Amino acid sequence: MSAFANLWRCKPCWAWLLWAAGVMMSSSAWAHLMSAGVGSLHVREHDAVVLIGVPVAAFTGADDDGDGLLQPSEIKAHRTEILAQLARTFHLSVGGQEAVVREALLMTSVHAHDGVSAPQLEWWALLDFALPVQATNCTRVGLKWFPGTHQAVDDMVYTLQFRHKDHVQTAAFSKAQTHHAFQCAVDAAVVQH
Repeated sequence: MSAFANLWRCKPCWAWLLWAAGVMMSSSAWAHLMSAGVGSLHVREHDAVVLIGVPVAAFTGADDDGDGLLQPSEIKAHRTEILAQLARTFHLSVGGQEAVVREALLMTSVHAHDGVSAPQLEWWALLDFALPVQATNCTRVGLKWFPGTHQAVDDMVYTLQFRHKDHVQTAAFSKAQTHHAFQCAVDAAVVQH
């Protein structure tokens, strides 16, 4: 039987293809990779992957002209500092092991009306663990992206989807709640470092 005939019989395959086509055709799919304040964290056995949209107001010393946007020249000039700020203020521990950023990238998929400046950056990071982690390990996440210098940052709420094996949970982070514990003995408890 041909591959096309097998695909024709696979209803989940068609559902996925239709969904993917719909996403690709929608104008919002082209608009941005990850909205500011929305992110995902996928914990694997030896590492974790983070992707989150962070508004410009959360960065210190990057917006040279103070317009609330980052131009390509500002991103280029401050890339190293921005990545260091993000790595320093995002905390992940699984089973008591602190994750360390191995690789990180900044992406700009949202642009202002000028088509060049960015109101946010997407941060992708690969974080390593010294030892393998288990799906049942207590996972603690902390976001310290609320420096209090801008009202927009103070009011920001980050929604992070956490995934580890077959466990999926979502948590909201704000200036009042900068930490969240997933799969811990007291799962709903907020832990402050």
